[in-house]
Amino acid sequence: MNEMFKETKTILQNRNNIDEKLSTGIVGLWWTLWIINSLTGYYVNIVDKNDVSLESLQNITFIGMFSSAIVIILAPITVKMISNYSAAEQILAEESDNSESSTYNSLIG
Repeated sequence: MNEMFKETKTILQNRNNIDEKLSTGIVGLWWTLWIINSLTGYYVNIVDKNDVSLESLQNITFIGMFSSAIVIILAPITVKMISNYSAAEQILAEESDNSESSTYNSLIG
């Protein structure tokens, strides 16, 4: 995903249409939170599965709440990341349409 953002940003910069919203930092944050969430889920579902003591159940509950908090944080970050990339694609599509139109007009004109 980071490669998509970098390549699109490079294309926009080469065309002198720099979109400051297209930051790769948000991708790194998203991946970090996603991996932390996956690791906490792994711990809850695999590692502590056989231990049924009260302390273990409290730990599982706490880690489950922590994982849920991460998912709540991930949701708006994911929406922001997708909307930023969608806006950049829209700019690329408009530029592509304009260049095709001008090429066509120069051929028939």
